[in-house]
Amino acid sequence: MVQLNTDINYEGSEPSSLFGEAITKIVTPQHTFKLPAVPVTGNN
Repeated sequence: MVQLNTDINYEGSEPSSLFGEAITKIVTPQHTFKLPAVPVTGNN
């Protein structure tokens, strides 16, 4: 288990995405966590 406790962007990227990608590169290099940015719509 890994916990990230911040909501401050780093160099224009969300830290959770950077952190998730870094962890999966080490643990499962063939299956790297990398999701495209999805815009949030106001249709909820």
